[in-house]
Amino acid sequence: MIYAGPEDSSIACMIRKYEIGLVLDDKSLEDVAMQINSLSTNRDEMDVLQKSAFAVYKNYFVKKIVVDTWYRLLRQLLSDAKKSA
Repeated sequence: MIYAGPEDSSIACMIRKYEIGLVLDDKSLEDVAMQINSLSTNRDEMDVLQKSAFAVYKNYFVKKIVVDTWYRLLRQLLSDAKKSA
């Protein structure tokens, strides 16, 4: 995954935390180009990135996880609203 955007965004932080891709900005352009070149010749390194990215996807972004998370958050908000009413 290559993300081009603010380096302090949630997506950039997640990419760095889980080591699932590269964050591209004006400061990292040369480094990202070198890393892409390295990935193009190192299939094992690419496989590790792909497996890590898929694991993060399964743990955070599959439909069931997202819906369940929203459901819990909304239930909590409703519960808190009833308590303060």
